[in-house]
Amino acid sequence: MRHVFKSVRLLALVMIMAFLPVSGVFAASAPEVGAELAIVEGTIKNQSVKLQWTSVSGADGYNLYQGDPDTNKLTKVYTTKENSYTVKQLTRGKDYCFFVKAYNSAGESSEMSNIVDVTPGYARPSAPLGFDIKQYGTGYRILTWKKSVGAAGHLLYISDSILDGSGQAVSTKVVIENLGKDVESYTAKLQSGHSYTYYLVGYNQYLEVPELKKGEDPNIPVKPTRILARSARSIVLKAKYESIAIDTVHAWYLHATVKSTTTAVDESGNKVTVNAGTSVTATAYTTGSVTVILGSGKKVTMSGSNLSYGNLSATRNRYTPQQAENYVNSRKFQSTTSWLMWCNEYTTVTYVFRGSKGNWRCVREMDCVVGNNMKTKQGVRTITRKGYAYGDVAAFFGGNAFHRRWATTRGVESSGCVRLGSSDLYYVYNNVPVGTTVVFY
Repeated sequence: MRHVFKSVRLLALVMIMAFLPVSGVFAASAPEVGAELAIVEGTIKNQSVKLQWTSVSGADGYNLYQGDPDTNKLTKVYTTKENSYTVKQLTRGKDYCFFVKAYNSAGESSEMSNIVDVTPGYARPSAPLGFDIKQYGTGYRILTWKKSVGAAGHLLYISDSILDGSGQAVSTKVVIENLGKDVESYTAKLQSGHSYTYYLVGYNQYLEVPELKKGEDPNIPVKPTRILARSARSIVLKAKYESIAIDTVHAWYLHATVKSTTTAVDESGNKVTVNAGTSVTATAYTTGSVTVILGSGKKVTMSGSNLSYGNLSATRNRYTPQQAENYVNSRKFQSTTSWLMWCNEYTTVTYVFRGSKGNWRCVREMDCVVGNNMKTKQGVRTITRKGYAYGDVAAFFGGNAFHRRWATTRGVESSGCVRLGSSDLYYVYNNVPVGTTVVFY
């Protein structure tokens, strides 16, 4: 509401301006074009503001007027032949407005410049550092940075271009997000067939951002009409929509042995004979129909009742954090806290996420040891308490816990608990709260 009330006071000032006397006898040869006035920068040291305006053809100089919106007092305080002037000794935190008129020997222009509205005394913030972009999942990016020192907030400029079949931009729109001073991340949503450009600036108190004018370069910062000091902009980042496949993400695989010779069916529908005693990898634990992987890598379907199941079959490969994010977000897992964990027993890696349902981002991935012979049960559980187990801290889920691991870094050999390295265990213990959802899959 601050700017609304201020506009009312400025209207009164404008009425006063209309009746200002002009210097000399006004003639047709006096400048009749108004200058465009803009704020260049303010400083906290001198409590000053530098104003700059466009040159007016035929002008010998310029009269700069200063207004006090609180009292409606207007004064011609500065006369200069240059097209810029630094106004000094202003009161920090006090509202002022300025406009300029051109003059020559025939008199002062009847056309005034635009009015600029300033509150001096705020230092120029430092530029945001470490501006970076991270993959989040299909249709998402995470923008991160270190906040601008001395800023009251951040402006994030988002240029969104629609691409044609050859990848050329056919139209572009710019969105300016006004973010808080302590904000250091932003979740950007992307669409297929679009490309995006991002940059960031910090700003000080009091801000009004104008609309982007037709034909203006969307990659050049827009000058706000009410901003005393703005930081240099961050680096420019670019992104495009990218699909992250999660069809390779799966639950546990198990070692198994075929009990008796049987006829299986491959992926093309052809019949395949599988002899008794053949070692296979089963993709599920069931007595019904199950897909198994033969030693040759071929997948066939057979009856699970004809299998003797053994220990879990783990891999040294791992899912990327992007695949992990896409998996938990596409499955819409939720948690009563802002944390979520996922323990994958095929890769023996546990992932930690921050965020909320549909918007989880991976903040840590941890090698782990899981239960042998399916003792770490699949499903969704909750961290119920924290305490001590096996000589160190622990976070409990049901009858098992995340606790300290011993010699094995990654593997399948525990009795149901999930073992972590010391740094990972203390990260979970110190950060992940009780009530957090843990997915075992």
